[in-house]
Amino acid sequence: MRLMYLFGLWSVSITVIAVMCRTLLIQMDKELLTVSISSGIGLMLFLFLYYKKLKLEDKETFQQLIQPLFFRSLLSIFIAVALLVAGNYGIYSLFGTYKKDKVYTEKIVKAYENPDDSLIVNDFHRYDESIRAMDTLKTQPEIIK
Repeated sequence: MRLMYLFGLWSVSITVIAVMCRTLLIQMDKELLTVSISSGIGLMLFLFLYYKKLKLEDKETFQQLIQPLFFRSLLSIFIAVALLVAGNYGIYSLFGTYKKDKVYTEKIVKAYENPDDSLIVNDFHRYDESIRAMDTLKTQPEIIK
């Protein structure tokens, strides 16, 4: 029973890490989402097979103990599948740091999709530095006062 909880919570925690990587457009996010989905599905299959093997009097106790883990794992699977299917531009335009700046969003998505193209990546880094420098200048007069 404890091993099932350990594996289930590991699956949910991998999903949380993958969701953070996906919203921040960090490389290898889709692989993390795939690992979390497959581990969640594996856990669900194991729980189902274990439940079928139990005797009738143990099934009710098992349901009460495993129900929170089952719903958390099911929710994490749905979230991971939704983020795996969603496009990069849509995700960053919903959750990104500078989501209101369309030019920034386009540049970061292009840099994420083409990490080997140094022109696109350097163009994004220059634009990113200029945006962050403007943000710093905007907040400095407030600090001085």
